[in-house]
Amino acid sequence: MKIKFPLYVLVLLIFSCAGEQKLAVETQEFKTTACDACLDAQLNLPRFTDETDLAKTINSTLDAEVIALLNFNDEVSLNSVDDALKAFEASFTELKTQYGDDMIPWEANIEGKVFYETDSLVTLQMQTYMFTGGAHGYSAVNFLNFSKQAALLLPPEDLFVALDEFKTLAEQEFRKQEKIPADKPINHTGLMFEDDVFQLPANIGYAPEGLLLWYNQYEIASYADGPITLTLPYEKVNPYLVVKGKLANK
Repeated sequence: MKIKFPLYVLVLLIFSCAGEQKLAVETQEFKTTACDACLDAQLNLPRFTDETDLAKTINSTLDAEVIALLNFNDEVSLNSVDDALKAFEASFTELKTQYGDDMIPWEANIEGKVFYETDSLVTLQMQTYMFTGGAHGYSAVNFLNFSKQAALLLPPEDLFVALDEFKTLAEQEFRKQEKIPADKPINHTGLMFEDDVFQLPANIGYAPEGLLLWYNQYEIASYADGPITLTLPYEKVNPYLVVKGKLANK
C-alpha cells in the first residue's frame, strides 16, 4: 500500500536535518491602564523580527489566537492585538454601565514564549488566565508548532506519520501514569473522556524532555483536578513523528 503525504509534510521530511540559526525574537507588552474598578489585562507576547515568511506566519498566527480570546463579538472583525484589547475593555465597560459597582473587574493575562526550537521546528507556548465573571477564572495552556522550512503552522494531527499507532502508545503510557488498569474503561478512575474512549488532547507540543500532551481543565477532568499532562520521551515517539525530537544525548 502506498502512503501519500501532503506536500508540506514531504518538505519537512526532506529538510528536517538542514541547519538553521535560531529565530530572532523580542517580547512585546500590551496592557490596560491600572484602575481599582477597571479590568486588568496584561499580555507579553513574542514578536519575531526577521523579515521572513516564517516570522510573518508565526506573528500573524499568534495575533489571531490572542484576538480570538479577547474578542467576544463574532460579528466584528479585528486586525490587531491592540484592537482586541480595546474591544475587550469595551465589552467590560458596557456591562459595568449596566451593573455598576456590582461588576467585578475582569482579568486577562496571556504569556507567550518560545518553548522549544530546533533546526526544523519551533514551538510556542501560550499560558492564559481569563476572568470575565462567575465563580472562578479559567486557565489554559496552548501550543503552536511551526515548521521552519515550510513556514507553516502544524495542526496536531499533522505532527505524525503514524497517528493511530501513536495514539495506541499514548494510551498505554497514559494508563500507566494515571494507574488505570489495561482491562478497565479509560474513565474507570473518574476521568471524563467522551464516550469513555481515549483521545489525544487538543494541545500537543514539542518540549525539551519529550513530546508533551496537555489536557486543559475541563477537557477530560473537573476544574478542581487541574490540567493533566503526559510527557513522552523522544526515544519512544520519534518513530511516529514527522519532525523528530532532539534526543537528550544529541
